[in-house]
Amino acid sequence: HLLVEYKWGQRTDGGKYVRNSGILLHAVGPDGGAGGAWPSCMECQLAQACVGDLILIRGKDAQGETIPVQITAETELAPDGRRHRYLSGGKAKTFPPTRGQFWWNKHDWDFNEQIDTRGKDDVESPLGEWTRVECLCAGKRITIKVNGQIVNQCYDVNPAAGRILLQTEGFEIFFRKFEIQPLAK
Repeated sequence: HLLVEYKWGQRTDGGKYVRNSGILLHAVGPDGGAGGAWPSCMECQLAQACVGDLILIRGKDAQGETIPVQITAETELAPDGRRHRYLSGGKAKTFPPTRGQFWWNKHDWDFNEQIDTRGKDDVESPLGEWTRVECLCAGKRITIKVNGQIVNQCYDVNPAAGRILLQTEGFEIFFRKFEIQPLAK
């Protein structure tokens, strides 16, 4: 049970897109094995209006072989037929293959990722306030909570264990809590 509390600072990367960070879960393989930056993992997205999305990052091991990264989740398909988000009781789908992110359950299909904008149903805290993210990793199952609400779940997770890392992409972010506790039985 990982608990992270964060808030955004004022400094940005100077661009027009959302403030972006993440928590890398079940990270395996060498650092930089995925595109020269990260190890293979599942990223719990902390980007504005995307908090709780899961991104599968596939990299290579020291011998150059691809490290498989996969999840299965109950989903609903976007009206454009290209994206999926978590829906309890939805149709089970295994990722990859997919492009982009596996969205949290109320990620706005029409959200425009401009800095400091919000989706209509966002559960993350407003800019400058603390947001609480919990990642419950129980074997091959991951549950993500944002400010106490379950926003994403997946199962048949591979890899089923690994390192935990904090990631940032050039935006000022503050962390006041980073706690790991055993899961309740």
